[in-house]
Amino acid sequence: MTALAVLMDFVHVAAMVVWALGLPLLIWHHWPRLSFAYTVYAITFVVLSQGSHFIWGECFFTTWSRDLWAIAGVQADGTFTGRLVNFVAGIRPSAESVVYAWQAAIVVTSVAAAWSLYRGLRRRRGPPDTCTPCETR
Repeated sequence: MTALAVLMDFVHVAAMVVWALGLPLLIWHHWPRLSFAYTVYAITFVVLSQGSHFIWGECFFTTWSRDLWAIAGVQADGTFTGRLVNFVAGIRPSAESVVYAWQAAIVVTSVAAAWSLYRGLRRRRGPPDTCTPCETR
């Protein structure tokens, strides 16, 4: 069961890393298909994150990870994000500060995803028609 708990933590980290590293793709559309795929991923990520926070009060990955560690007989200390920050940066953020930082990142992602979708739709339609009635004779 420990291996499954470790795998869950790895999937959690991978999902967060893809989300964080892909954020520039929401603004920079050098590769339109990749940007669109990432936009779908980011929207799904935000919806699942916010939905799980509404239902469980935390990310579903955190809940599953804690449950798997408990089944394996290991007590998980704090939220996954808090443990990750402690591991990487050597600091122990409060649960409240992690939630505030996470919510700010969700807002940034949401605004950037909306911009990405708007820009993609505008590009497909092409530039607005600049022809005036006098020029169409």
